[in-house]
Amino acid sequence: MPLLRSDPLQVTVVLFEVTARCNNRCIYCYNVWKCRGGAEPADLPTAEAKDLIRRVLAGRGRYRPRQITFTGGEPLLRDDLEELVAAVTGAGLATNLITNGRLLDSPRARALVSAGCRLFEIPLLARTAEDHDALAGARGAFEGAVRGIGAAKRAGAHVVAAFVATRRNIGQAEDVARLALALGADGLMFLRFNPGGVAHERAADLLPDPPQIVAALRVLREQRTRGGLPVSVSVPVP
Repeated sequence: MPLLRSDPLQVTVVLFEVTARCNNRCIYCYNVWKCRGGAEPADLPTAEAKDLIRRVLAGRGRYRPRQITFTGGEPLLRDDLEELVAAVTGAGLATNLITNGRLLDSPRARALVSAGCRLFEIPLLARTAEDHDALAGARGAFEGAVRGIGAAKRAGAHVVAAFVATRRNIGQAEDVARLALALGADGLMFLRFNPGGVAHERAADLLPDPPQIVAALRVLREQRTRGGLPVSVSVPVP
């Protein structure tokens, strides 16, 4: 039997971590620079960041991405984010923004949408501020996320609520989906906790087991069938 040759790798999405700085201290954070002895990388100056974007977009064929996702850290801590977004959208590519929402007020949301950002991913981790803030490691994180979802929607953007499923909150998946729907979100992204970086040390405490994941996905499918929020699974689940 001949071996099957797989298709060559197609680069479709590039994630650009524009800053290591963050105003949350999420207990599930995967970034390695928060590990003991890690060094937080400095932000690239605007000109160098735009040059990096140009080099990425210079790829041809299967090496040219269709989308660049801006993430961090917290990308809204950069004052030049709109300029970087415009550098991507001006070249005809799509962009989206992964943000915790705390700095996303209406003027900033309108500026980003005007620069071409049409999709915002904002975490919604629990049904209560207390539980959300505990996972995000910052007081006011829940309020900021809710406020950010509203600001992005008013600016005309597509908003997806990101639910990071840990052992601590996975039982709230359906309630979070209902809350996201009530807030006007366009979808829910189910992200199983990814035990990497500094959070690797807490894997035993945070990693949900297979029955918990199956149960959560089942109730999310049922609520979707009843007219609820569309759900995507965005971290591969073994």
